[in-house]
Amino acid sequence: MDNLVAALEVWAVAGAQCQGVELGGMAPASRGPLFSDGWDDGVTAVSEAPVGIGARQPVGRGR
Repeated sequence: MDNLVAALEVWAVAGAQCQGVELGGMAPASRGPLFSDGWDDGVTAVSEAPVGIGARQPVGRGR
């Protein structure tokens, strides 16, 4: 059962990361290049966060 839960957690983290990555390059053009650069930096930071969360969660925690 722990392996199933761990696998579901991995898929959830991967799905969250994919949704964040898809926002890269989608800043509103009307806001200008500085906003766009900040937008992409934010997307990168948000998409890297789930990787850190997954790395800190041991597999098979014995729930």
